[in-house]
Amino acid sequence: MKLRTDQQGLYLSGSAEEIRAKTEELLSARYRNAAVEQEGEIFLPFLYESCPKKDNGTEILYKDQFLAVVRKPKGLLVHDDGNASANLQDRVSEKLGIRVQALHRLDTDTDGPVLFSLSPVFQAAADRMVFEKKMHREYLAFVEGKVEKESFTVNKAIGKDRHRSNVYRVSGTGKEACTHFELLGTDGRNSVLCCKLETGRRHQIRVHLSSIGHPIIGDTLYGHSGPLPLGLSAVKLSFVHPVFGKEITVTCDFDDRYKKIYRSCTGKDYEKR
Repeated sequence: MKLRTDQQGLYLSGSAEEIRAKTEELLSARYRNAAVEQEGEIFLPFLYESCPKKDNGTEILYKDQFLAVVRKPKGLLVHDDGNASANLQDRVSEKLGIRVQALHRLDTDTDGPVLFSLSPVFQAAADRMVFEKKMHREYLAFVEGKVEKESFTVNKAIGKDRHRSNVYRVSGTGKEACTHFELLGTDGRNSVLCCKLETGRRHQIRVHLSSIGHPIIGDTLYGHSGPLPLGLSAVKLSFVHPVFGKEITVTCDFDDRYKKIYRSCTGKDYEKR
């Protein structure tokens, strides 16, 4: 099986069985009839949905014909919340001049890379990549207090807080939630943790850290208010490309206001891992 692309779409060549299997893997039933045979190859068009284009300063970290990774700043929603609020998905669409679809979320107050699908033709394959956990995220959490353990896992179910809207808590009747933590350093007052999600519950890292007595700095929901924004940033996104099958890794810087705390806790400047 051979794959090639140009500005119009993806071309497949190989045996009839290989082409049929790859086409079924990549396309939803809605777009199966879009496949066209051209000179011994099967052509799968991108069919981008265009929209007005404007350079709005959105930072593109990675882009090919199928996917884009974009840096989300703190304070910005990923999707429209129904209240005509500014959101990253609209900004990326405007930046690229095509309608895009976010494949996962980051909390509003968390910054970092977000993965987008660019073509509705290949949306099903991109969604399946996420569902099959072929995408992984790594976070830095700046927490209150001295963390003692070098590495540990918090495996506590999370459910909604019945008394506060849009707030979550550890709950025996909640959904399974598992987070892995690695201590990068501490200065006794604060600590820096590398966090990896086994599951993807809303506010998962924040709830888990608060539950063990180390709330994230600046977390007004699960910790304490202060002069700094939420000390949680996604810094790495890796995924197995749904079309080409190769692993893509994208790294991202974090909020400058936390660089001093990182240096104090680890004794060195931050370097992308």
